Amino acid sequence: MLRRVVEQIFGVALRIFFRRIELDGLSRVPADGPVMFVLNHPNALIDPAFLLCLSPRPVSFLAKAPLFKTPVLGAIVRAFDSIPVYRRQDEGGGRVDNQDTFRHARELLLRGQAVAIFPEGTSHSDPDLKPIKTGAARIALGTGLEDLTIIPAGLFYTAKARFRSDALVYFGAPLSVPYAPLDARGEPPPGAVAALTRDIDVALRAVTLHGDDHEILALVERTSDIFAAASEEAWSVAEAFELRQSCSPATPACAPATPRASTPWSPACSATSATSPSSGSAPTTSRRTTSPSPPACATPSAACSRSASCSRSRSPAPRSTTSRTGPAAWSPPASPVSTRTCWPPASCSRP
Repeated sequence: MLRRVVEQIFGVALRIFFRRIELDGLSRVPADGPVMFVLNHPNALIDPAFLLCLSPRPVSFLAKAPLFKTPVLGAIVRAFDSIPVYRRQDEGGGRVDNQDTFRHARELLLRGQAVAIFPEGTSHSDPDLKPIKTGAARIALGTGLEDLTIIPAGLFYTAKARFRSDALVYFGAPLSVPYAPLDARGEPPPGAVAALTRDIDVALRAVTLHGDDHEILALVERTSDIFAAASEEAWSVAEAFELRQSCSPATPACAPATPRASTPWSPACSATSATSPSSGSAPTTSRRTTSPSPPACATPSAACSRSASCSRSRSPAPRSTTSRTGPAAWSPPASPVSTRTCWPPASCSRP
């Protein structure tokens, strides 16, 4: 009961603060069976709210232990069956023991439930990911489950501190968990843990925007805004994210793009129900069940535009009646849609 109440409160808060929220790649999330979500952590307490309120299935988070000692937050994290994680920085730099944490998380997975973890171990505003901790890999390998799936989920904010901005939850390609023998304490070997931790790091980088410093990311943002402004159609948050990814120096130059179906994507909300940033109305949240492809190329340069993986044509689906003039706009490959819903349902019209 308390969980449902807290979900409603968080949902109202998200609807007030964000103008639009999109969820991309929901088809990657298994409807049942054990699942571990691994996410980046750019926005403290807001980050878990997205998965808690908008995930297609209930999720239990691993949360830092001090939250459980706070009177109000403690009741909230317990309502969501969260699991305390003990960190050295919270214990004065001394030794910590998370065996009970790992055991509890593994028990949930063995029962076919979903858990979520921020493997960076802390919330931050750095331009690049923090080093990935080994906890997620140790928990996953320690279950011994053959059907356990790890889903990387990238959280992207157009301006995380700005009222009525946009946000995106980007579900990436699932990771399978290889078999690893366990020792007498039920722990996997260090080599297997290190290998899976590297895989998680690679998977998270594929669904997040990162760079060497803030100036590079600011340049990427300005570059993508120029190309988006030249388009005759409005961009979804997911497309803006993909364009920024493709402009990032962290993306391999002109990497071959994975072909995607030609089914055009149209915005979840009609022109009559879409809200403007100044309207104060509820945000629109579209759910796209796509198969995200790697970014097409590092920069929309002349050399890149000659590559077959860099498309200058957009989907014919109408997005906006506003006409802009300018050079032909670079755009990422079109994304397919098999099903789509809106959050909240009353704020959007179905296609």
